[in-house]
Amino acid sequence: MSRLKVVNLHKNYLIKRHILEHYEKLEILKDINFEIKSGEDLAILGSSGSGKSTLARMLCMLEICDKGEIYLDDINITNLKFNEQRKLRSHIQYVFQNTHLSLNPKRSIMQLFKDVYLNFNIKFDKSDLLKILENLGLKEDILDKKPYEISGGMSARIALARALIVKPKFLILDEITSGLDFLNQKKLLILLKELKKNYNISYILITHNLEVAKFLCKNALILENGEVVYNGTFEDAKQNKYYAKFQKAIKK
Repeated sequence: MSRLKVVNLHKNYLIKRHILEHYEKLEILKDINFEIKSGEDLAILGSSGSGKSTLARMLCMLEICDKGEIYLDDINITNLKFNEQRKLRSHIQYVFQNTHLSLNPKRSIMQLFKDVYLNFNIKFDKSDLLKILENLGLKEDILDKKPYEISGGMSARIALARALIVKPKFLILDEITSGLDFLNQKKLLILLKELKKNYNISYILITHNLEVAKFLCKNALILENGEVVYNGTFEDAKQNKYYAKFQKAIKK
């Protein structure tokens, strides 16, 4: 059974102040603890600057932590060397916010897919790729296009397809519906539900959109000023003051 566990995680940044080479420590994440078991999904909620994206980058080994541990199936993946990270990174994939900006506009969609196979030392399998595209509602002719020739909704699907190539156990979705109109948001969310069934993956959703979070996830983790102020189900969150505060903040 796959499991992702975070224990006493801390992250600081050094911020340069004024012109006298004075650096001040800024706490971004403080004593973060949670666990996601196989098949479970988690929405990480919080206002801008609460530490959501920093936490996401640490989960997929794009940033190191200052204290604490992250475990993937009982393997401590905290601050591993690059070669060790590479072996495990396929298990936790990150779909970035503004997916159209994460795709190299100079390369065709096919080239972007082949880059993934190369980076993860996977033999190119066109039949498998076409199956992934089919599951995402995409046709083969999209492979000849460049990123700037497709819509934002299509870009999100291409980013998802690239992540699915490596058969991840956990998929981090950072503001996955950002920039999409209501109709395309709805289509993408329904698609994500289907992908979960087909690929047996767990979602870690980074968002400030409460409706999107509740549609995809049963569990929520709320961050405020880098600290966990709620960790539980959306059902139980109704009685939580921080959840009520978050609801009020996003309505402004």
